[in-house]
Amino acid sequence: MARARGRCVCGCPGDRGPGSLRSRRRAPSSPEQEASRPVNALAGHGVGLLAGALCLYAFGLQDQPSAPVGGLTPLHVISGALSVALTTLALTWIGMPHPPAGATTLIISLGILTTPVQLASVAAAVVMTTLIGWGLNMLLGTRPAPK
Repeated sequence: MARARGRCVCGCPGDRGPGSLRSRRRAPSSPEQEASRPVNALAGHGVGLLAGALCLYAFGLQDQPSAPVGGLTPLHVISGALSVALTTLALTWIGMPHPPAGATTLIISLGILTTPVQLASVAAAVVMTTLIGWGLNMLLGTRPAPK
């Protein structure tokens, strides 16, 4: 993206700080990277969703206030750390890295989204976003990275 004084032309801070939208821009801006392949995105967020839900329910946090609302408890820390470790382990094991999947994992394991309807909406959003990104890349003549 074009930059003006350290900022993207759209006004976002670019790659500066935690609010940089780095994850959201990763696939469209670098589709040639293996981690940005559509299959990696689907597998990554799917694994992240499952690992997050597993830890959320295993530690009984589904009926507790989320970490941002009720405060970061020791169980939230354990749930978040374990879920990200499981996601990383699984994606490394199957050879399908997708770093932004860690955000999906944390959103669920920290109790931000907990109900089956919310989890299904995350899954649907991942599929739709991946398909739209893939379609736009194809229209622009950019092919996903080969396996």
